Amino acid sequence: MSRHLLCVLCLGLVLAGLVAAGSALATGNTGSFTRAENGVVDYRHILVHRSAKDCALPAVASVPDSQVLSAEWVSANGTDPAYCKVTGLIEPAVRWVAYLPAEWNGRLYMHGNGGNAGEALDFEGYHRMRLNAVRNGFAAAFTNTGHDAATEPGAQWAYNDPVREGDYGHRAVHVTAVAVRALLETFYQQPAGHAYFDGCSTGGRQGMMEAQRYPDDFDGILAGAPVFTLPDMLWQYQKNSLAVEKTPIRAEQLARLGEFIREHFDRVDGLADGVIGDPLAVDFLPSRDLPRAPQDEAGFTDAELVTLDAIYAPVIAGGVEIYPRTVVGAELPGLVYRDWDRSQVNTVSAWVGRVVPNADGFMEQPVIVDSWFQYLAFDEDDPKRDWRAMDAARDRASMARMRGLMQAVDPHLAPFAARGGKLIIYHGWADFGVDPLTTIAYVDAVSTATPQSRDEFLRLYLVPGMFHCSGGSNVDSFDLMTPLIDWVEAGQAPGAVTANRIENEKITRTRPLCAYPAIARYNGSGDPDRADSFSCQ
Repeated sequence: MSRHLLCVLCLGLVLAGLVAAGSALATGNTGSFTRAENGVVDYRHILVHRSAKDCALPAVASVPDSQVLSAEWVSANGTDPAYCKVTGLIEPAVRWVAYLPAEWNGRLYMHGNGGNAGEALDFEGYHRMRLNAVRNGFAAAFTNTGHDAATEPGAQWAYNDPVREGDYGHRAVHVTAVAVRALLETFYQQPAGHAYFDGCSTGGRQGMMEAQRYPDDFDGILAGAPVFTLPDMLWQYQKNSLAVEKTPIRAEQLARLGEFIREHFDRVDGLADGVIGDPLAVDFLPSRDLPRAPQDEAGFTDAELVTLDAIYAPVIAGGVEIYPRTVVGAELPGLVYRDWDRSQVNTVSAWVGRVVPNADGFMEQPVIVDSWFQYLAFDEDDPKRDWRAMDAARDRASMARMRGLMQAVDPHLAPFAARGGKLIIYHGWADFGVDPLTTIAYVDAVSTATPQSRDEFLRLYLVPGMFHCSGGSNVDSFDLMTPLIDWVEAGQAPGAVTANRIENEKITRTRPLCAYPAIARYNGSGDPDRADSFSCQ
């Protein structure tokens, strides 16, 4: 089998895994709207009513700069309300879908993509996210960003196609938001009063891009674990992949590493609970701190320590740090969901499947680097480019155009803030896919670059123990959308937010999420699985 064909098959498996298991979860936290009754704003109040006769194609076909492809009335059932499902196309290939509820609250909700995007408009996980919004009265929208992941897996769709690169980078979400706003005004005979965006991972990057490039599109943006430093983040993946290719980290060694982290650093936040609550307080260097021993004894070999040092180290190119160090926390086993509805759960480290082989022997970081380095990271594509031969100091300059399309790093948010826009970012401290230190650095940069006080329009919530967008060893289900709406529409700035850990459909732990830079500290007494036993300090 050729190396190219093998790469295609691997990318197909990655996409299948994302779509079947994590893609829906990577586009937004499943807690949105779950605490509607606690909000100041009653966003479930209905303003406009529509019926099946209003959903005829001619009635919704007039959308500027977009072709409406279909309009279908979906009747209410025992769980979901009735809505008009409309699909459309914006040239050259940006497909979108909108759910227009029979009972509308006057607002638009749009969710983002996961991974390389290109997901089917009818993917069940995304469909359920939109229905969740519709049940709360919102019109809901989504775009595939201009390509089809099923036919062109990984980043192959971008091969010598700057238009689709631009659509994926930033244009598709914007033009979809504009088109759906026009559709709402036609369908309901009044414009949307407010619009909200909700995304994690790629969706988090999309939300930040909207605030920076298109500040008029959304009034409130919820951006989780944003992959906003692409393509520079890929140098971290390359560094890790080169290290584990030379000396792999075996599963038993990962378990030993996790136990060392737990034993030595669990109490840095004042409580031994299996969660690293304050990773910034941890000073860890594997070659200095871990026990050394010959292979298969109770320690790490010299070669394994070299690999671990590389994984924890920042990426330095030409004497400049281009990606930060890895913080501790993701080594510990935690919940990993294999279905969009969390019905199937594994308990593994976030390193598994990324730099440590999963049960099928697969690691995604080298596969992602291979595909992106060939088709999407560099200004000139090359299907024969060998990711192992690339050097950040030498080759990073060849990413300039793609950085301009993909990165959402502009800290100047004055236009967004001036019109009353609000941005809430959240990030798991145990996210091994996207380093939370990048998000902290961005929020700190906004403080100095934007004239308005950061507290007037931006909040960051760091979630101890949470993996990429969800899962992990701690709480991972929370509603930040309701506080965002209260902030936008009632001027009530968000404070601490209660988050849940849910196992077997039962809440087993609650913790407060604190607005950065505060962290949740145990009060010294009370049940450590209850949020009221903690204070934000």
